[in-house]
Amino acid sequence: MAGRAAPSLQRKIATFVGVGAAVVTLLAGVVVVTSIWAADQGRIFDSAELLLLDQIELVDVVDGDVVLAPVGDGAFAIAIDGDAVVAVSGDAFDDVVAGTIIDDAAAYPDPTGEFISVAEIEIDGSPWATAYTSCFDSGVCTTIGVGIQVPSWWSYVAARSPWILLVAVAVAVAASVSAAWLVTRSLRPVEAMRRELAATTATDLTRRVPVTESGDELEALAVTLNATLDRLESAVAANRRFVADAAHELRSPLTGVRAAVELRTGPDANDILYDALGELDRASALVDDLLFLARGQQPGSAIGDVPLDRVVADEIEALCARRSDIEVTAMLEPVTVAGDGARLARVVRNLLENAARYGQGRIDVTVSVRDGEAVLWVDDDGSGVPVADRERIFERFVRLDESRSRATGGSGLGLAIVAEIVADGSGTVTVVDASGGGARFEVRLPAVG
Repeated sequence: MAGRAAPSLQRKIATFVGVGAAVVTLLAGVVVVTSIWAADQGRIFDSAELLLLDQIELVDVVDGDVVLAPVGDGAFAIAIDGDAVVAVSGDAFDDVVAGTIIDDAAAYPDPTGEFISVAEIEIDGSPWATAYTSCFDSGVCTTIGVGIQVPSWWSYVAARSPWILLVAVAVAVAASVSAAWLVTRSLRPVEAMRRELAATTATDLTRRVPVTESGDELEALAVTLNATLDRLESAVAANRRFVADAAHELRSPLTGVRAAVELRTGPDANDILYDALGELDRASALVDDLLFLARGQQPGSAIGDVPLDRVVADEIEALCARRSDIEVTAMLEPVTVAGDGARLARVVRNLLENAARYGQGRIDVTVSVRDGEAVLWVDDDGSGVPVADRERIFERFVRLDESRSRATGGSGLGLAIVAEIVADGSGTVTVVDASGGGARFEVRLPAVG
């Protein structure tokens, strides 16, 4: 969903490891409990035989009645005389148990024998381990038997499930914490690379990512990134040299042509000469803009605290001195930003000239502080900028149709210069509709102090 932050890689891996550890622990717990349950099946029959031996040793006859020894929970003892129950012991005995045992005559040993018969029978749908032997006194009973309920696998696991779940949760938490710590430690070099790459701009390609001498994939990645940055820096430097050289070579002939044309101007000069001077001025401005973009913000530029409100006031004064037909209103709140004063002045100058060029003669300028940022608004009273072109307008050599054309004198580089300088200052520049119509160019830069 738009606007929703995606979970970090650390969280994804920690969650995956935690869930995986929990599942493995649960499965292991079930396997262990199943193994114990299987082993207990054999021990239950041994317990039934031992319980029967205890009954044989402790059984007694009181006033002609058989008295059986007490048995534990989930077990019973019974004395049978033919098809009648003469004595019982244990809370597990009921009519269903009695009926099943009496009807299942095949499970009883020969009353005249002395051996013990151990068998598993089903009582009311549940398995029971039973043991029988001949009665100690045939005069009072024929058979003595005992039974211990055999727990089903499901009931055996269910009885121990709280402990299994507790261990699984503990293992999951420990695994998640360990995975998060390990991922964080492993990704520290990646985060260092990310910070360096984020700080690398088109005007400063000298930064390089740190290389960890770990001998693993992270070291190889850092080396590859640095090699890529080396090639990129070389390519950008070559491109800037070409543009700077070309612009420099154009300056001299343009200056010579302009001087020659000026010599031929006068009261009787043809209008074509004055048109040629205008075109030469635009060509010179284009060359200057190309040089500015080619040079960019060089490392070691004069970066300091710049009072943005004063820079704006100076540029407004300069514009009004050049253009008496322009009316400018300003609301300037004192605010300081970090940057190169000359480059910030170029931002303000280009925006003011853009507003003067494409407006009807009125410009509203506002400087304010909002949420720790210096905000500059330059509003014109022109036709505005179509929504579809509000990002494209900051590209190089982009001119919009109708009023924003070559005939107005723009080089198509002014707003591109604004966007580049603002981006170098960790700021943003956008264009929206002005409150009174026309276009509003908004620049946001981090405020100092």
